Amino acid sequence: MNIKLYSKIVDQVSNAVATAVLEHEPDLARNPLLADGAIRKVLQHIGQRAVGVVVNKLANDAVETTRAQGFTKDEEREIEITTVFGPVAVASPRMRSKYGRRKTCRPVAEALGLKGKARTPAVERALCDFGSEESFGKASKRFEDHYGFEVGRTSVLRIVHEHAAEAQSFVAKKLAAAEAEFDKPLAERPGVPTLFGGVDGHMLRTGTLHPTNDGRQSEVRKLPKRTRETKWRDVRVGVVRPDDQVNPTYVAAMDSYPVVIKQLFGAACSRGLSDASAFVCTADGGNGLRDEVQAQFARCKFILDKMHVVEHLGKAADAIGKGEADKRPWIAQHMRTISAGKVTAVIADLRKHKGKGQEDVRQPANYLDKFKTCVAYDAYAAKGWPIGSGQTESAHRTVSQERMKLPGAWWLPESINPMMALRVLRENNWWPDYWAQGEKNA
Repeated sequence: MNIKLYSKIVDQVSNAVATAVLEHEPDLARNPLLADGAIRKVLQHIGQRAVGVVVNKLANDAVETTRAQGFTKDEEREIEITTVFGPVAVASPRMRSKYGRRKTCRPVAEALGLKGKARTPAVERALCDFGSEESFGKASKRFEDHYGFEVGRTSVLRIVHEHAAEAQSFVAKKLAAAEAEFDKPLAERPGVPTLFGGVDGHMLRTGTLHPTNDGRQSEVRKLPKRTRETKWRDVRVGVVRPDDQVNPTYVAAMDSYPVVIKQLFGAACSRGLSDASAFVCTADGGNGLRDEVQAQFARCKFILDKMHVVEHLGKAADAIGKGEADKRPWIAQHMRTISAGKVTAVIADLRKHKGKGQEDVRQPANYLDKFKTCVAYDAYAAKGWPIGSGQTESAHRTVSQERMKLPGAWWLPESINPMMALRVLRENNWWPDYWAQGEKNA
């Protein structure tokens, strides 16, 4: 849209509105900062009426085109379009012909695609904006606060879930397109030297509804009453960024490591990963995580999150029977040794322990032995590599928990990945691209 084409009418309307507001709102002389609120209310009515005129003109043109083909109006009907200015009524008659094989049609529906209760992309975008951040009930209230009319909670839920499913497809295609770039020759696409990233998991509450066994029905709709089976499910979030940049690209899904790390690979490609790039992954020791990252990222250096090592040494200290006065210095001494690249000495020291807590001490020793090539923290820090997974762990709040882990909230299992995709769209700044695609295809 070229707004310069409307400069003349903008000037005319601006002057007319300003003159009317100055005439009818004397309080502005005492507080001119109220002017924008007054003008906004007027412009909302102007916008609502202007949209109605435009759409009804297009609808009438479609009707007249059909009338010229020998059809006459058979049934009058109105449809409602929800716009950001408010609802707009549009005449959408059924038309009938005595001739030809086709007897009836609805030209407004067929020519303009307007059926039932339509919503503009601007309305759906606003509802998804609010509904991806807050509960659907609060999103409904927030929309009313901003736009001056209500869209009910269940409508918000339906619209957000529809777009969440489309967002999941959009994210998958975007990651696949980025991954395809990886196969280009290095001479054409050298990529960035180093990327940092990580993967971590957290739990979300899911619920599945099942009919009760007692045959009870709901009071209003007389449907079988249902009970909810609740389960906590593991959701995994990944982040990646070039080493010289701060803001990461996110991926998230309730899925296995192979699936989530494949998404992370696509995200890394979108940030410049090439066959010559090093990928430094800082994460915890989740079962199978390191193996999968190294399988999908050829030039990967895996770093075990330092705080997880501290936690395991804390368990060993408790098992040995260290008091609070001795525990912290004991852990600090062992961490200095580990960080200096001498983890085998710590492993040997733990395995020497006999007597009380021997089995509990052996577990941290085995854990360190499993990751002994991933804990030389002094050397990593000297290279500027992250030794903690703080950015990945904060992604839980940023991408998922701020919306998905509200007090009392539960989710149908099949709704989690679409909603996570909607959140990923927002956090990756792909939101404008998604809506631009929708307007282009409309």
